[in-house]
Formats: sequence, structure tokens, C-alpha cells
Amino acid sequence: MRIDTKEPPSVIVTSAADKDDLAAALPFSTEQLLTALLLFCHKKRIPLPVRGSKEIAVVSGRLMLIVTLLARQRAGSQDANAVPGQKKWRA
Repeated sequence: MRIDTKEPPSVIVTSAADKDDLAAALPFSTEQLLTALLLFCHKKRIPLPVRGSKEIAVVSGRLMLIVTLLARQRAGSQDANAVPGQKKWRA
């Protein structure tokens, strides 16, 4: 398995070569990865907040699901959770 750290991240799963020396590579998009991680959490009964922002990041070569609980905003106020320069891939 290879994790591509381009923006947004993706994963390419490569099968081992068979008797004819053929290998298959299956790419997975950010949306597919996020869906798979959310379904995994649901199946394992890992609670996730419904209103939380879900995103994927690559940290030290590993795929990470990040859930952020957003602060309530008043009309016209700045995003309380914004981090300058941070790149996010949201569902």
C-alpha cells in the first residue's frame, strides 16, 4: 500500500504479482478513504460526533482521520477554529 501525500491525499493498493508476474494497482480517492474510515468507526462502535468536521491528513506517512468540533459562531464573527495556512480535505 502506498499513501500519496499530494493534495488531497490518496492511497494506491497494489496486489502481489501472480504466477504470470501480473500485479494490480487500485487507487482510492480522498472521498473513498474518508467513507471507509467512517464506516470502520461505525462498525467498531467508535463514537464520532455527527456535527464534527471530518477530514483526512497524512502525518509521518500514515493516514489519519481528524474530527474537529466546531465552536458555535455568531453572525459576522470569524471561524473560531481556523488555523492560518492549514490545508483540510473535508467530507
